[in-house]
Amino acid sequence: MVDPRRDHSIRIPRPDLSDKLGTPNACNQCHTDKSTAWATRYLREWYGEDLLNQPHYGEAIWAGRQLYPEAQPELLRLGGDPEEPPMVRATAISLLGGYPNQATVTLLRQTVSDPDPLIRYATLTVVQFAEAELIRDLAVPRLTDPIKLVRLMAANSLSAVPRALIPAGSLEDLNAALEEYNASLMINADHPSTHLNFGNLYLNTGNFEKAEASYKEAIELEPGLVGPYINLTDLYRRLNRDDEGEQVLRSALEKYPDLAALNYSLGLLKVRQGENEEAMVYLKNATTSDPSDPHYSYVYAIGLNSQNQPLEALKVLEEALVLHPYDRNILYSLATISMENGLREDAREYAQKLVESYPEDANYRQLFELLSN
Repeated sequence: MVDPRRDHSIRIPRPDLSDKLGTPNACNQCHTDKSTAWATRYLREWYGEDLLNQPHYGEAIWAGRQLYPEAQPELLRLGGDPEEPPMVRATAISLLGGYPNQATVTLLRQTVSDPDPLIRYATLTVVQFAEAELIRDLAVPRLTDPIKLVRLMAANSLSAVPRALIPAGSLEDLNAALEEYNASLMINADHPSTHLNFGNLYLNTGNFEKAEASYKEAIELEPGLVGPYINLTDLYRRLNRDDEGEQVLRSALEKYPDLAALNYSLGLLKVRQGENEEAMVYLKNATTSDPSDPHYSYVYAIGLNSQNQPLEALKVLEEALVLHPYDRNILYSLATISMENGLREDAREYAQKLVESYPEDANYRQLFELLSN
């Protein structure tokens, strides 16, 4: 049963999913002294196996958050099904950002004009990370969307697109939407995240001086917010001012030594400066501080391999693979580093998993065929 009021949803609990997905359920939130198996047994008695065998969108969303390849078909179905709740559809669409292939693009071209504004907004949150031409094609028509939230997301997405790619007839709409976006940010001008967003907007539009000032203001308002440190450092990188970026990161690490993003950013900076030994220290810190992010492990392993430590690199990648069994970068690096070091059968197994998980990628098939000969 679903209560028609928008603020309520009275559903039959699914304690069976709690064990699988780690989600709460109404049964055990009251019967705290009982197990999920106990609650599931009663559900089975009352409703039969049919209920427990019904697919649940939570399973697809959970798998999508783990970037499991087999989740994409169901995420595509959920995102494109007008019969599903809008929040479920929007969540599914947002997760498709982890599956940047043609099937995702095809759905985004449809959902960007969906009747529900939440779906249009979710689509643009994914589109903003695409290639400039795709951002233009999907975001420009939404600059005049009747819903302000959608207009602002379209403007933000287009702020980094070169003006030469924007149709001349849409530049006025873009400028109007950007002004509206600026005005909306000013409502919360005392919040550090507002100045972070201002900095990003100024960075996208090439106003580096204002971007720098905005990031510094965000840091002053909330020294514990990581984003402004990282973005300010990246701005200095673009301006060939890495020495100042290093000062920013070291100052932040004095206060927050275990924050992975700060260690990672400083590690990359030291690589750019040619100080590889010190860089490895910070890249390792990032990996150990936040093993939930496979990118840290991937970059650290690549660094180790470049320092003629391939076996150590393979060890880091193998540990990361346990937590991220379908990560493309982890699998590809395992395959190529294994191949380069004479571990051909291991390399073939990793390449085979890539082909099975991502059959649309010709590079993986080529690698697998090379290792199979």
